Amino acid sequence: MSSAGEDLTRSETLVDRALADFTTAGDRWGIAAAQSTRATQALLRGDLAALRRSAEDGHALFTELGDRWGQLQTTCPLAALAAITGDYTRAAQPHQDGLHLAEELGFWPDAADRLSGLSRVALLTGGFPRATEPHRRAMALAAEHGYAAGEIHAEIGLALTARREGDFDRAERHLHRTLAWHREVGFGPGPALLLAGQRGDAAAHCPCTTRASPSPVTAAAPRPGNPPAPRSRRPSVARSNAHGQGPRGAGHRDVRG
Repeated sequence: MSSAGEDLTRSETLVDRALADFTTAGDRWGIAAAQSTRATQALLRGDLAALRRSAEDGHALFTELGDRWGQLQTTCPLAALAAITGDYTRAAQPHQDGLHLAEELGFWPDAADRLSGLSRVALLTGGFPRATEPHRRAMALAAEHGYAAGEIHAEIGLALTARREGDFDRAERHLHRTLAWHREVGFGPGPALLLAGQRGDAAAHCPCTTRASPSPVTAAAPRPGNPPAPRSRRPSVARSNAHGQGPRGAGHRDVRG
């Protein structure tokens, strides 16, 4: 199944078809996975009503099934919804829950995303010192596990924090590196997202909107009892820069652990 960020309309059609099949079959896990994907699609569309409905339904089903992987997938859209609507206190909790789940499951790229999410919430509420250290932890964790997009997402946060603190030289250095990476991997929306972040748009502060989210409704998704598929290794931004090669790495990653 195509990822939501690559061909949103086709992804929506496929997920709608999958949801109908899962509903007919009474497959509750499949329904939850489809709703989780629908939540990300709704976020990309800016449909907050659909986002709330799908994220809450998917999260509730995964919780009933005791599927921690599934619960992890729904924390990001739930946090994004809260941030977009200005409920920053509520936005922090899904990221914190997601961080705990990711650490328990050993899904370190997801943990890096949740650290960045927590840092963005701190940034939005004016807690600039509280935003810096988790972003640095997220960047280091992403680099350690070859998750280049996670490094960039964290570095964008460091740039935003530096700008809010008035350290424009440091902000510029971070932004130059992130812009170069987006151009190298050919991720067109990257510069626009950076500008939105500079403007203070809440949606630009969520990991869900800074990378495409492949659908969890795939044959290889870790259904209960099955181990997650192995994550491919990608060259990290830090390692590439250290060798004078410039930023490299895939622009998107698999949401499976």
